[in-house]
Amino acid sequence: MATPSTPTTAVSEVLSNVALVNATITAAGGVEQVKQVAEAVRACGGPDQFAQYLDLVAGIRPAGQPAN
Repeated sequence: MATPSTPTTAVSEVLSNVALVNATITAAGGVEQVKQVAEAVRACGGPDQFAQYLDLVAGIRPAGQPAN
């Protein structure tokens, strides 16, 4: 049986995730940009693999270099 705090915890988690997604949309400049990043993360095999490729590319590209 669920405890009385379970629904509150679930709602808090959803609201926290919504705030995180909203901040990501703001930082990325829009919903479409975030969707592209999410697809790239999936295509790379997940967040851990994406982070490895991100580190690789960051090491190759000069800091602040815009994308082509």
